Amino acid sequence: PVSASTDTHPFSAVSCASKTFCVFGDQSGQVVLFNGATWGTPATVSVPGAAPITSITCPLTTFCMEVDQNGNTKSSVNGSTWTGSGGTQLIHPGSLSCASSSFCAASDGFYVVLYTGTWNTGSSQNVGGSVSCPTTTYCELVEPGGFADRYDQANGWTIASIQIDPVNEPLAIGCASADF
Repeated sequence: PVSASTDTHPFSAVSCASKTFCVFGDQSGQVVLFNGATWGTPATVSVPGAAPITSITCPLTTFCMEVDQNGNTKSSVNGSTWTGSGGTQLIHPGSLSCASSSFCAASDGFYVVLYTGTWNTGSSQNVGGSVSCPTTTYCELVEPGGFADRYDQANGWTIASIQIDPVNEPLAIGCASADF
């Protein structure tokens, strides 16, 4: 059996780069590492009392990024030490996905912005929802109403005209590759 985390705050985000490297974020701005067997000590990502972590993405065991409720991001090369990556300028972002340390997308339900070393607010798409970027050249986004939008490096954002599920309106998306 696996022991419970010593973090006393509710978890609000999780990402696993492998079965032995998972990072959990909580509602007090702390992260906790899990190596598949034991929990690490909670580490503060932002100042105490800061905004809750709303999303974490770890595409590799050597890179993670988190975004808090105020749109501020921090990145880490080990899941323990975090440094500022700038602000997304999104209001209450809820979705963040990185394919690498130099390509991410974040969304707040209204807009989605890209990160290519810095947050590029000029790349914002006026539709948001849950975003997944399995490669540095491709993202999918499911927006309110159940529509899917696509980003590819050659064409930018393409807004879909097909509803995936108009009845249940999916709230999240995850893509393992550009084909799946």
